Order: sequence, then structure tokens, then C-alpha cells
Amino acid sequence: MLRRMLLVVILLLATFLVAEQFKRTIEERIEIQQDGSAIITRTETIPESELAKFYIEHYENMLKDKSIFKFFLYEFTKEYYFLYGTTPTFSINQIEASEKNGFKWTITMKAQGLLRSDENGHFIFSRKGFGGNEKLAEQLLPKYFESQIDDKLFTSAFLKSEKNSLQTVRYTEVILPEGSKIENITPEFFVKRKFEETMKVDFGAGNNYSASFDRTDKGYALKEVIVTNGGKPEKLLDSKSSSLVLNDLKDYTAFKVVFWNGKMKPETLSKPVEHEVKNDFSGNWSFSVSSGELLSYTFTYGTLSVTPKITVTLTFNVSLLWEHEWVRTGWFSWSYRFKKFESVVSLTPSFTPSLTVSSGGNISRNWSRNLFTKSKTITFWVGTVPVILVLEAKLDAEATAQIYGSIGFTVSATYSLTTSLKITYQNGSWSKTPSYTTNYSGINFQANAKIGADAIGKLPFTLTGYVYYVAGPFVRLTPWIEGTTNASVGSSNQVGYTIKGGLTATGGVQMSGWLQSLCGGIPSISYDFFTWPPNGGPLASGTYTF
Repeated sequence: MLRRMLLVVILLLATFLVAEQFKRTIEERIEIQQDGSAIITRTETIPESELAKFYIEHYENMLKDKSIFKFFLYEFTKEYYFLYGTTPTFSINQIEASEKNGFKWTITMKAQGLLRSDENGHFIFSRKGFGGNEKLAEQLLPKYFESQIDDKLFTSAFLKSEKNSLQTVRYTEVILPEGSKIENITPEFFVKRKFEETMKVDFGAGNNYSASFDRTDKGYALKEVIVTNGGKPEKLLDSKSSSLVLNDLKDYTAFKVVFWNGKMKPETLSKPVEHEVKNDFSGNWSFSVSSGELLSYTFTYGTLSVTPKITVTLTFNVSLLWEHEWVRTGWFSWSYRFKKFESVVSLTPSFTPSLTVSSGGNISRNWSRNLFTKSKTITFWVGTVPVILVLEAKLDAEATAQIYGSIGFTVSATYSLTTSLKITYQNGSWSKTPSYTTNYSGINFQANAKIGADAIGKLPFTLTGYVYYVAGPFVRLTPWIEGTTNASVGSSNQVGYTIKGGLTATGGVQMSGWLQSLCGGIPSISYDFFTWPPNGGPLASGTYTF
């Protein structure tokens, strides 16, 4: 019995050692003024970790690029619009940040129109009430659901494994105007039900929200604990429990506080500011790789040397899109359905591959090697997390040679390509939609002997657009060139030759976290997009006089 207990302890220790829990604390103070406006002060603290590094990188990018801050402002204030029915404002100068022992930033915002009044002269401050407009709530709640799910898609991709988790502890303190007296607190959507001071949402597999409510002398305080991991959100995906989960998410911290204040007048209340929210998350990013010099590597074996070379100019664009749809299951209730995921890689490369062969005898060999890897990171913000997109270009070289005597020869050509490689998941299956145009020019062949030989140089170029290095589209282009000499063709100082070459394109999508779960748990997908020229015919042939 003791041995069994020790084994359990060892296994538990191993589990905890492998798992990593990231932590984040948000402290928020909402000071409501007598005109219904508010000063919102939000301090977010992330201990030193990989997550803190992403926060730092995103913040530094916002300081350099106004468009990154503009997108951040859009996403960041969207959450407040869902919660309080108005859009706060702030500038980059109203962010104070520290990178000591992790990352910490304080954002000071101003918001209008957080209060409304009723026919009895009472004032109402609500969460997720959408200004008491039932029709507006019906339109915006599905978008709120989408925002929450998009947040989890990215967070789970960052975590990489269901063993890892992110725990967010959020404290919200609401300070009502001086002289206010709380009269009543009720649920926002079901007023006949008693207001509960503890609220929960369980998506399954340890992904959950919990909140507790407390009255204070000046208003109220709300403490939330949100746990996200890479595990499958079983309850959200199950058709029987999906609507229940969404109902819990709708009701989670959705309440209104009715209070009296003799110093305030309903007619002086400020008006809320609307927010333009999207139905889906989509983005486009680009990366250029260019080299005016030949990238090459010489493979040698005895008296044989083969040098595949390439000059490359390349721009590639990556886009991601996913959509959700909602099935009405009753009055003010919905069920979740994943609708569509799509990735597109568009590129217009120009390749000039060449091959130089030198041999002093009969020999056969093949090789491969990485020539270079270049990458660029792009940061943006979705929901409540910074997201890192890694665009990477990796070039390899491969060569095969079969030589039947002493010879030296070179072959080269230039290929141009314009292509868009789209991969879509919809209605339970993957599909691919390649479109491309190709061309070649600058065919060249030179040799110094009348010997039979054959050599192939391949230069696979791999392009990836991965979120947090783990999920996203990838494409592998392989330009290749082959030179074949024929000693039986031509006169004594001539050799026959054939030049072949072309491009192949393969690629797909790497899946991870909630994204993989929401797409039915399917594995990552890979396709052969196209081979050019399709018949593998020669680019050129003839005789060469040396």
C-alpha cells in the first residue's frame, strides 16, 4: 500500500513539474462622476515569464507604430463597451509601463455615459446591460460571445498544452458618486431571479470563470478568477450543454445596481459612446525577403563538387480568418457553432536557381543543408491578450549528382511566380484553392567536356505565419533545376544537353489549442498545391560547343 502511495506522489510531482501556470493580475478602479462619466484606472501586472515578454514586445511596438496602437485601442475598449455600454478613450501618453521583474502597466481612461435613470428618479449602473436596450443586447451578445472565444483561441495557442494554464485574477472596484445610497441589486436579464453574489462559467477541461461580489462603503467590489488552458472546451462543444454554457456566460457578472443620489439630476447625465465591433477576427500581415547576392553552398565528395545557388526576391502575405455562428435555442439563448476557418498565403517570388558541377571521375552522391533562416515578429491585440505572429522564411539546399567521367558544367534559369494559396475548413472538411501564374527566362548552359552526367539542385523555401510559433499556415516552395549531358550527341567538341526545372508548392495549416478543438479536433493538414510545369517537360535542349 505504501509503495502505491509513493508512486502516486511521484506521478503528481512529475505532473506539476511539467505543467506551467502563468499568472496575471488586473486591478481596476472605476470612479463615477455625478454626470455619469467615469475615470477608469486599470493596472495590469504580469510576473517575469514568456507572457511578460510578449506584453513588452507589443507595448514597444505600439510606441513605434501608431497603427498598432490604433488596433490595440479598438480591441481593448471593445471589452468595456460590452460590459458598460460605452467606449472609453485614452492616448498612448496615458499608459505608464514598467519592465522591471516582468511587466506592469497602468492605463488611465475617461468614459462617458455609464449611468442611466429610471422613471422614479433612481440611477442605474449596470454590467452587460447595454443601456437597458433589449434589442441592442440581442444584437451584441453573440458578438460578446465571439470576443470571448477569440480570446481563448489565442490564449490556448500561447499555452501550447492543456497542462499549462493562465490564471487571471481581476479586481474591479466601482465608486459611486458621493452621497449615493444603493437601493437594489438585480440580475440584468432575469429580474425575477434573486441576485447571486457568486457567479461561474464552466467551459470544460478546467477552462472556467468565477466571480464574487461585495458591497463597499462607496459602491461595490468584484473579484474574478479566470483560468484558461489548452484543453478541449467540452461543454461548449457539446450540442446539449452549449446553450447552457452560453447562458452562464451571458449572465456572468451581468447585474444592475440601482441607487439614489439627491445631488444628481437625470437631465445632466452624459451620453454613452458607441463602439464599432466586428463579427470575426481577421488580419493581414506581410514579410519581404530579398537578396541580391547568390545564396549558395558547395557539396563535395572526393573529386565531385556540386554547388546549388539561388538569388531570391520574395514578398509574402499571410491572412487568418475565423467565423462563428449562433443558433437560437429560445428567448435570449443561443447555441455555439463554429462556421469557418481560413488561411491564405499570397506571394510573388522571383527565383534564379543555378547549379555548378565539377567532377574528376565516375561518382554518385546526394546531400542536403540549411542555408539560412530569417524571421519577423508582428504583435497585435485580441480580447485581453497580446498576440505574436511569427513570419519566417527558411531556405534549404539539396543536390544529387551522377557523373560518368571528368566534366564541369553550369545551368541556370529564372522563375517568377504569383500565387495565392487558400486553405479553408468549413462544414466538417478541409479544402484548398490554389491560384497561380508562372514564367521562366534566362536559360543558360555551359560545359567543358563530352561526358554523360546528370545533376539536380533543389532549393526548398519554407514560409510560415505561426501564432506563438505553434499554429497557423505554412507553405513550402521548391524551385529546382536539372542539367543532363549526353556524350553521344554532337561532334567531338560538342555535348548534348537537356535542362529541366520548375516549382512545386506544398503547405497547410498547423492547428493548436482551442482552434483545433473548435474545428472538431482534426489534426494539422498538409496539401500538395501544384507542380509546375505539370508535365515536367524540358525548359531547353540542344548541343553545346566547348
